[in-house]
Amino acid sequence: MIKKVYEYGTDRCQTYRKLFETVSNMKEYESLEFKLFVIEDKPIDVEKYHIKEVPTTIILDEDDELIFK
Repeated sequence: MIKKVYEYGTDRCQTYRKLFETVSNMKEYESLEFKLFVIEDKPIDVEKYHIKEVPTTIILDEDDELIFK
């Protein structure tokens, strides 16, 4: 089951960021945890999830296992 949706990007990813924020505020998804990260601030996650392009959305289950990237 999906529990967390994380977006990794840069300060220049404003269009995608606005879409991400809109979806995160939708009532249908209020049970999910949404977070935005700047990749320069999360080098461990960039390596852990093999992030090669930005923006990248990561979807995790309740055990923090990767479901989708």
